[in-house]
Amino acid sequence: NTALTNGEFEMFLQPQVDVWSGKIRGAEALVRWRHPIRGIRVPATFLDLFESNGFITKLDAYMWEEACKYMSRMKEKGIEMPISVNISRVHINNTDLVSTLLALVKKYDLTPNMLELEITENLFIDDVTELFEQMNKLKAVGFSIQMDDFGSGYSSLNMLRRAPVDVLKIDRFFLDEIMATERGRIIVEPSVRMAKQLDLEVIAEGGETQEQLDVL
Repeated sequence: NTALTNGEFEMFLQPQVDVWSGKIRGAEALVRWRHPIRGIRVPATFLDLFESNGFITKLDAYMWEEACKYMSRMKEKGIEMPISVNISRVHINNTDLVSTLLALVKKYDLTPNMLELEITENLFIDDVTELFEQMNKLKAVGFSIQMDDFGSGYSSLNMLRRAPVDVLKIDRFFLDEIMATERGRIIVEPSVRMAKQLDLEVIAEGGETQEQLDVL
C-alpha cells in the first residue's frame, strides 16, 4: 500500500503493431515497480505474492485507471489508441466487474471498446461457469475480451470454441519456436488459421526483429 501511495508502480506500454500496415493499432499496459532500493522490478518478481495476499485488486484497479488516463490524454490530441489491461481471477469472483469498468471509462469519456480486457489462459482451467458469465456481460456492454498467453499452458481447443473471446494472444514462446524449428511453425500456422476462421483477431507476443515480422 505504501508503494502504491508513493507512486512506485508505473505503467509501461508495449505497442501492438499491424503486420500489414506497420502502424500501431494499440498497446498493452505492463506494470513495473520502481523500487527505491532494488530498482525496476518486473511482474514475475511480485505478482504471485500480490495475488496471494489480495493486493492485486488494488494494483489492477490502479493500472486500469492509468490506462484510461493515458487514452484520455491521447484522445485530446486526436489519437484514439486502445489499451489492453489484465483482469485477475479475483475480480471475476469477488467484484462487480462490469459496473466498475463502465464507471471508469465513463469517468474519462471513453467507449468500452477502448479498454481491452486480457484474461490469461490459465483462468480457464477451473470451473468456467462464472468466468464465462462475466465475460459475456462485459462483451454485451462493449468491452473486447482477449485470451492472453494462448499456448503457454491449458490450450484446450474445445475451450477456445466455447470461450467468449474476441482476440487470441499467442504466447511469445511460440514465436521463438517458429523461428527455431519447423515443428514450431507447423503448430502455430494452423492455430492462427483456426483463430481467423473463428473470426478472432490474433496478436503474437514478443515480435522484435524484421525476420520475425516477415514470418508472421
